Amino acid sequence: MEWFGRRHATYVRLSEAVRDYVDPEGTIIDVGANIGYFTKVLGETLDFRGTAHLFEPLEHLASLCDQTLARAPYTVHVHPYALGDTDTKLDIFVDTSGGNLGWNTLVAERATAGMLATTIDVKPFTATAIERAPCFLKIDVEGAEHLVIAGMADALASWD
Repeated sequence: MEWFGRRHATYVRLSEAVRDYVDPEGTIIDVGANIGYFTKVLGETLDFRGTAHLFEPLEHLASLCDQTLARAPYTVHVHPYALGDTDTKLDIFVDTSGGNLGWNTLVAERATAGMLATTIDVKPFTATAIERAPCFLKIDVEGAEHLVIAGMADALASWD
């Protein structure tokens, strides 16, 4: 938490910037949730009471999402897979240096020395069974955002 704590003010500033768009009782989706810290700060800053869906395919980070949001005053669902355009398995390159929990990428060309390939599950948004349109959607998947959007195309087209 120390790494994130040093960036807390930035997360608060980002949360304040989207205040007018987030329904306090709505649904938020965090794709590439890491340890869930952004969702935690967003919820605290905006007095969120709705439902949060976090997508994190790395088992250790999904577990940390559960810990980070264990006392959240809203409903939290941690989905232990990535969102993409197909139902598949892919290699994600994971930073093993311990310096940046968020530096993991599906883009092999962006992988740096010391990153370890780990196979993850990937599903399209239709597999989530989330029916309510989100009031806020955060996507941070280090170069594979286009795959998430492609997998959400039908849902995005159906939402106001």
